Amino acid sequence: MSWKRKTVVVGLVCIGFLCGSTFSYARKSKKNLRKAGLKKVWSPAAAYGWSRPPKWAALSEKTQKILKRGKVQVSTKYLKNEHGKSMMVVQCRAIIKSPPKEVFKTLADLNNAHKFMPGMYYSKVIRKLGPHTYHVVRKVKMAWVKLALNIRIQLFPNHRYQFNLMRHLKNDIKDSVGSMVFEPIHGGKHTLYTYRSYADSGRWVPGFIRRAVLGGTLPKLVKQIGKRTRNRNWKQK
Repeated sequence: MSWKRKTVVVGLVCIGFLCGSTFSYARKSKKNLRKAGLKKVWSPAAAYGWSRPPKWAALSEKTQKILKRGKVQVSTKYLKNEHGKSMMVVQCRAIIKSPPKEVFKTLADLNNAHKFMPGMYYSKVIRKLGPHTYHVVRKVKMAWVKLALNIRIQLFPNHRYQFNLMRHLKNDIKDSVGSMVFEPIHGGKHTLYTYRSYADSGRWVPGFIRRAVLGGTLPKLVKQIGKRTRNRNWKQK
């Protein structure tokens, strides 16, 4: 596989909605997952939910100043499971200048996600799986690479958005799970947006390439969510 193709695959798995297939952990690995902010197993396929990220008041003064300047804070952390496999956990934090209710409304519009999600050209709800839980098919294209993904999305109105790949179905990436959390700040006028994800493309890609792609993809994602929230008619070209 060429370096360009590897870079494209990494970019896709890091967006947040572009997730991968079966990956099961035993009891020992749950300790590592808790350290990464993972909370519990919420399906037999071993899809992991996420614990709540630190609230605005718990952030350091330095971090608050960075976010108030409009910066997007991206960080990564490496853990290992009981098989010695490296897991890269990603976190993205930013302030979106709209109330959480409006940001959530943008992201909950699942059939129109392709209008503002980088690289996505198709998004459709296939069926409802339960209360606020959906099977969604999404297709993405970056350069010459096209990927089709079956994603389980669980919505917690105005607060949280969780996702994982439906790993019993055919997908083009191996494994991923994550969440987005929306906290009201500045008197409820703005949103502290926190995105967390663990992803496995199923291919070896050097860490420096993954970090470089993350540094560009996630800030663009936040920017476009903000644009779509402020203007429902806005869509990416």
